[in-house]
Amino acid sequence: MREEYSPAFKPQLIIPFLVILLIRRQWRAVSGFVIGTVFLALCSALTFGKSVVLGYFDFLVKFNRLPAEVSIVYPALMPNLRGLFVTMLDGRLPPHVITLLVIIVSSLLLWLAARFPRAGDESQISMALATTVLISYHLYVHDAGLFLVAAVLGFGTLRTRYARIVASAAIVPWFIFPAIQGIMNHHLGGLLAILVIGFCCALWLDAVASKNDSAQLRFAPVACD
Repeated sequence: MREEYSPAFKPQLIIPFLVILLIRRQWRAVSGFVIGTVFLALCSALTFGKSVVLGYFDFLVKFNRLPAEVSIVYPALMPNLRGLFVTMLDGRLPPHVITLLVIIVSSLLLWLAARFPRAGDESQISMALATTVLISYHLYVHDAGLFLVAAVLGFGTLRTRYARIVASAAIVPWFIFPAIQGIMNHHLGGLLAILVIGFCCALWLDAVASKNDSAQLRFAPVACD
């Protein structure tokens, strides 16, 4: 049943990244995405028929209404912002309030990722990917592999020691499989979002520190003989 209802295309892991690109006005990347999407959609329609393509969008609309046993959607298992809030606040706040908090904080994180102070290197892509993982509404634990891609891209760009320490603390626990399995078995997967947040903080603090260092070097007085 799980394979029957699992979508191969996951817009929640694409749209946030695309929105970040739009806010940054990276038009070439956006246009490339749009052209590629239209091409693949046409190929799918020609291969499987228009009804299959349109039916998939109908499936996405109804997906959240499917029983958890069918969709395998348990928010407390999601290592994202939604999972974190559900894990911490479920039973303390009404579900609609939790959803509103997720929307507000996700919007803030999206804006911050788009305003990332360092540009032109892998850390910018890493921040966008990690933020996408955080604010994705549906996230299975295996989808969090996208965060490991962000970690590989971003870690090598870190220039300050404390940022590397924080980033390491956010990355290493993912490879302690018994601990991850125990967290998931106790339906505490949302707490893993704290690690993603920690990595984003490491990227941000390192970018700010590097920017300040560059500013100091630029305006430092030149000694004259």
